[in-house]
Amino acid sequence: MKKLGNFLWCVLGGFLFAALYYIIGFVFCVTLVGIPFGKQYFKLAKLVFKPFGKVVVYERKRPLLNVLFNILGGVIFGLIYGVLGVVLCVTLIGIPFGKQCFQLAKLSFKPFGRIVA
Repeated sequence: MKKLGNFLWCVLGGFLFAALYYIIGFVFCVTLVGIPFGKQYFKLAKLVFKPFGKVVVYERKRPLLNVLFNILGGVIFGLIYGVLGVVLCVTLIGIPFGKQCFQLAKLSFKPFGRIVA
């Protein structure tokens, strides 16, 4: 079931979001200061590419880095995934995809100190 969910997710737009996250991550990694933020975008891209069967483990808190990440674009992606999750949960078939959107929204707001397992 995970493989089917991941396949449908990629076909219906997950591949585009993952590519966007990889591009943003590469842009941030151009500078030394942006490398930690680029690594977080790579983490998000990995989860966006195959979200089904993955679990986000909360390791430790890094509030200052999470605030800076939100200023640098995390809020936009978090809101997009939150709204998309609500829209998808309206239908019965879209509920699993909506749950994945909520997981991605939560990770988009606070990616530092989280591990995708």
